[in-house]
Amino acid sequence: MSGWFLATAATASAIPFRQESPTAGAASLSGALLIAVAMLSVVAAVAWYARRRGWLDRWVGPTPSPRAQLLQVEQALRLSPQTTLYRVRHEGQVLLVIESRVNARVERTANHDGFADEA
Repeated sequence: MSGWFLATAATASAIPFRQESPTAGAASLSGALLIAVAMLSVVAAVAWYARRRGWLDRWVGPTPSPRAQLLQVEQALRLSPQTTLYRVRHEGQVLLVIESRVNARVERTANHDGFADEA
């Protein structure tokens, strides 16, 4: 029985596959690549527009302006429930800002040599 099956299988014709030209695959690949590049450009353009409008600040954080970098709070120390001491750097100078419910006061700190900055 097995000999008859092998003889029949050998004489049967193979499944006829469709023949394609070699350039047909390249055309579909270049079309898919063109669509992917177009979609990526649209996504990049939308992201650029959203960032410019400020819609992405919630996730990536706002870009600090050069003017905002002139004033930096280096440290904050709570002295009492109503009073806070801030160490602030402004244009290379280190300042102490004492803030309370009633008023605020600014003091310059000493340089590394122990003398206060000159006004």
